[in-house]
Amino acid sequence: MKADHDCAWNVPNPDWDYAFWTDDIVDYDEESFLTMQLDGDEPGSASNDFGIDDPNRQYRGVRVGQAPLNIAGTNYSSLSQSDVNHMWWTGDEDPQTAAARYNMATRVSSGGDKKNVNPSPMDMRYLQSYSGGSLAPGDTVTFIMAVVAGSGFENVKQAVFNARKVYDWDYNLPKPPSAPQMTSDAVEVLSDGSVKVSWSYTDDQLSAIDPDKGVADFAGFRIYRSVESESWDAAALYDEEGLTPDPEAAIEEGTPYPGSPVGPFSLIAEGPASDFGSGGVYSYTDENTQDFIRHWYYIAAFDEAGSDPVHGDVASLESYYTMCYPMVLSPYGEYLIPGINLEGVVPFKSDEYSVLPETISGTLTLAESPYYVLYDVETSGQWAIDP
Repeated sequence: MKADHDCAWNVPNPDWDYAFWTDDIVDYDEESFLTMQLDGDEPGSASNDFGIDDPNRQYRGVRVGQAPLNIAGTNYSSLSQSDVNHMWWTGDEDPQTAAARYNMATRVSSGGDKKNVNPSPMDMRYLQSYSGGSLAPGDTVTFIMAVVAGSGFENVKQAVFNARKVYDWDYNLPKPPSAPQMTSDAVEVLSDGSVKVSWSYTDDQLSAIDPDKGVADFAGFRIYRSVESESWDAAALYDEEGLTPDPEAAIEEGTPYPGSPVGPFSLIAEGPASDFGSGGVYSYTDENTQDFIRHWYYIAAFDEAGSDPVHGDVASLESYYTMCYPMVLSPYGEYLIPGINLEGVVPFKSDEYSVLPETISGTLTLAESPYYVLYDVETSGQWAIDP
């Protein structure tokens, strides 16, 4: 399995003059049998993706890779390092002949791979290969591998361990509850500047039986919000998203970035269904909003922790916003977001206007206020305050 991911982070795209691939690093982890490509930064280079130095290869950014789960009938728990061939090479070292490619792919048998040879950051490819032994004509052999991604070394390793669980369960994962449904008119700015978020969830969804546990295990709803004006550094993001930073990574350094339709999302409320309504229609009012700043919301359902014969003990699961949803074009810009019922609004506090007219352009004077608010329809509702 060969790959060349060019895994830079926050690269202006499309910008092909930006050498976003020149700081990639290929590495190998013996514990997880993981061959990975990661983004390593050097502020003095032209390819400074995130603004921190990474001399010890602990960079917190994107890592993608692959690890074997079963090699020709041998389970991951019984594999040894000699079962896995890890190679890397630069573009000008591409093997040009069939014999050269065969030699690179079969180092698992002949020895001389690069598990203990770490390259300097550069544009490179990697390969991980295995042997199924000698086969007679008509014979077949099966290789099962996990392709994984994660933010930082510990998290991409955890992705491998998660994939092992999935394999052990014969791809029968624990079942989260179904997702609530929001509609395009389900987010309303009230006259006091708070935002009312509404969603639907049927009685059948509330009482759905978990097929593994054999009982109904719905527990409640969680409301999440992302705010355009918030700036997040890596340390705050890791804490918010529950990620594990590499122990020596300088995650407090780097360029902050604003919230957007793809997060980061903060949990602002949770509780049983009865806290938010009944009869299939539910709502929550967010009173802690910021004037003239776009807010994005989504709702998740969560279930109770428990156990079942297949998975053993299972933590509480929720209908998380990236779970099994396609990516779609954002209505707020030329970028992709998870295809969920995600709605964004701009709160506006005013005693004079309960709903801001969408046709206003130019200058709007607020009642008994020393400033004006400018609303430009052509720029999709960007606000400015003019004293």
